[in-house]
Amino acid sequence: MKNIWDTLSRRQFIKSAALTFFGLLSFILSGLPERARAQSGTDAPAMSKYICEICGYIYDPEKGDPSAGIPAGTSFEKLPDSWRCPICGVDKTMFKKMN
Repeated sequence: MKNIWDTLSRRQFIKSAALTFFGLLSFILSGLPERARAQSGTDAPAMSKYICEICGYIYDPEKGDPSAGIPAGTSFEKLPDSWRCPICGVDKTMFKKMN
């Protein structure tokens, strides 16, 4: 025969687990992590991509240019003047901002 306390503790465990699961799920779906990041100031505005008018290479600031030692997160404006297109070798003046 089952003990009443075993049944209650199972019910309490299931209820607690369900509340924890749905609490975490609602937290994730509500976008709180994005809001917290935006409030902390680490949510930078999106940086524009630039395209080489000669060969079509696209400089993506989120990727940077690892072959030239440019780390991810470097905006096009912050590239050194000596930086060249990794495909055709033209300088920054031959790049056009993408919309």
